[in-house]
Amino acid sequence: MTKQTHKKTTKKPPVQKKKGPKRHIRKSLLIIPFIIASLLFVIIQVPDLISSSRLKKLGYTSSTIENIKAQGLTATILEKGYYSDYLVQSINDGSLNKEYMFLYNVVSPDRGLTDADFLLYSRLEEIGYEADQLENLYANLDFYELTPLLIYDYQWDESRYIDDCKTNHGKNNLGSFTLDGDYLTDYKIQEDITNFDTDMLVNEKYTLPQTYAPADLSDIDQQYAVPDMKMESEAARAYTEMAAAAVQNGTPFFASRTYVSYDDQAAFYQTLSSRMDEEDADVYERRPGHSEHQTGLSVRVVPTFENVDDFTKTDVYAWLHSNCTKYGFIERYPLSKSQITRVDKRPGEFRYVGKDLAEKVKDSGLTYDEYYCLYLKDWDENTYIPPESVLDATGASRSIKGQEKAEETAEPQESAETEETASPEASASADTQQ
Repeated sequence: MTKQTHKKTTKKPPVQKKKGPKRHIRKSLLIIPFIIASLLFVIIQVPDLISSSRLKKLGYTSSTIENIKAQGLTATILEKGYYSDYLVQSINDGSLNKEYMFLYNVVSPDRGLTDADFLLYSRLEEIGYEADQLENLYANLDFYELTPLLIYDYQWDESRYIDDCKTNHGKNNLGSFTLDGDYLTDYKIQEDITNFDTDMLVNEKYTLPQTYAPADLSDIDQQYAVPDMKMESEAARAYTEMAAAAVQNGTPFFASRTYVSYDDQAAFYQTLSSRMDEEDADVYERRPGHSEHQTGLSVRVVPTFENVDDFTKTDVYAWLHSNCTKYGFIERYPLSKSQITRVDKRPGEFRYVGKDLAEKVKDSGLTYDEYYCLYLKDWDENTYIPPESVLDATGASRSIKGQEKAEETAEPQESAETEETASPEASASADTQQ
C-alpha cells in the first residue's frame, strides 16, 4: 500500500483594519440651528406680539385683533390710534371701507355710514371743507343735516352750523329741515348752465343764458291748463297724462304757469322789484335766468275746485304728492325744506325729470337741489372723485366739468388736421372721382 502523506495547513490570522480616530460633533454646531430658529421666532413673532399688545391697549379684543390683522389694518390703526365702537363693529362684520377709516373712528354705531356718506364727503371736500372740519361735521351731524351744505355758502366756522343743527335736531329729519340761522347768500355765486338735459338744475346759483329756449315746445290741452300754456314736448305729454289721471281720481287741477321765456321772466321780476326791494321781490319771483320755468320742464298747478289758501292741505296735493313721480314729476319746492330751496311761496310747483330719476329723488328724501349736487353734478376736477366702489354703489356722476366739451372740440380739429395734411396725390384723386 502506498502511504499517503497529509500536509498540515496553517490558518492565517485575519487582517484587522486600522480604526481611525472617532469623530466628535462640536456642540457649537448643534447650537447654530437653535439660534437661527430663535432668531426667526423673534423676527416673526415678537413684532406680532408687540402689535397685538398695542392693539389691546387701544381697547381691541383678541378676536377683533385677528380680524384687524386679516384685513391688513394694523399699521394704520396703530399709527393713527383709531378706536371706536363703530369701527370695531365694522371690522368684525366686514363692512369697513378702508379708505374712510377716519370717519368710522368719529361716528357712532347709531349714526353709521353708507356709500352716500362717502360720496358726500368728496363733494364737501371739493367745495373747500378741510379734513378736520369734515371729521367735526360727521362726528356731530346726521346725513340729512350735512347735505344742505352742498347748497349753502362755505362755512368757515362749521361749529356755528353744528350748534344750530343740534338746537333743532329734535324737530328735523330727512323729510323736514329748519334752522335758526341763515347760511346762504342769494345769487352770491353764479354759474352758467351748459348742460341742457332734462335733469338740469336751475336756481340762485345755476343760471340759464338769455338765448336759451326749449327746442320743442308743445301746447297744453286747455282741459288741463289756462290758455297759451306750453311745455317741452316730453314734459307736456307726461303732464297731460298726469292731469287726466287726476281727473279720473276726482282730484282735478290745471296748469296756471308753464314755460316762461327769459325776457318775460325779466319783466315779471322788474314789475315786482319796482314795487318792493329786491330781497322781497326774490321771495315771489326768481331773477331772469334763474327760473326753472324757462326750461319748459316746470309747471305750477292749481286745484280746479278746492280752496288754494293752503295748497298742501288739499286733496289735489295729497294725490300729486303720492303719484307725481309715476309720471316723471317731482315736488320741486316742498315747504318742509324751504330752508334749503329758499322757496316757501310756491308749493304747487312740479318739475319734470323723467320717471326713473323722479323715483330716485323721492326715495332719497332730498330736495332736487341737494340730489343734483350730490349725485348728478359734474366734478370740477378728478382730484376729488371718490373710489370706483363708491361711484358704482351710488350711481353718481363720473364726468368732469368741461371734459366732454373738450373731447368734442378735439375731434373736428383732428379731422381738419387730417384734411390739411392730405397728400396732393390724394387730393387730385378725389377731384378726379368727383
